[in-house]
Amino acid sequence: MIPSPQRSASPINSDHIAENIKHNTILSSKIKIALSCLFGLFAGLLKLNGLFGLALFFINLFIIGFLIIIKCNFKEKDYFPSTFSVFAGNLSMTFGSFLFVWT
Repeated sequence: MIPSPQRSASPINSDHIAENIKHNTILSSKIKIALSCLFGLFAGLLKLNGLFGLALFFINLFIIGFLIIIKCNFKEKDYFPSTFSVFAGNLSMTFGSFLFVWT
């Protein structure tokens, strides 16, 4: 993860900050998709149906988001646009991957 240099005394290049946040968002999306596939595999192997499988997906989102926040030393606003984007960013691709592997 690349921190955005928001707290430095030197002049800040906003393009550099935007590039760092974009890089972190793309990297976290790839991690979320890969782990959602893994959790989808677990849901399929455990033969979870209906709301139990959906609950496993939301548990997956919470675990991944919390691990990313821990990796950022609880300063996720320096690395991502918002805390919400850490947990729910790229939700459609994440859910699609989970659903595809689950079924």
